[in-house]
Amino acid sequence: MPTSPIGKRIKALREQYELTQEDLARVFGFSDRQTVSAIENGTRRLTADELVLVVDAFPVSLDCTVEGVGDLFAEHGLKRPVEL
Repeated sequence: MPTSPIGKRIKALREQYELTQEDLARVFGFSDRQTVSAIENGTRRLTADELVLVVDAFPVSLDCTVEGVGDLFAEHGLKRPVEL
């Protein structure tokens, strides 16, 4: 099974903020949670526009999301990142 460091980080963010895959699918504008599952598992890559949505929805930098630079949660409180 393919793995994706970006997908793992997105899954960690989603779980930390107690969001379901369905919740995150709505944030991305996807019609179903299977697309989120595919991103988290590394079988589907994010587009540049989708990466921007991650940075807008969660209090993380693009560097942290893409490159794993820094700690996903170190600089931010654990508030709910988006209104669903």
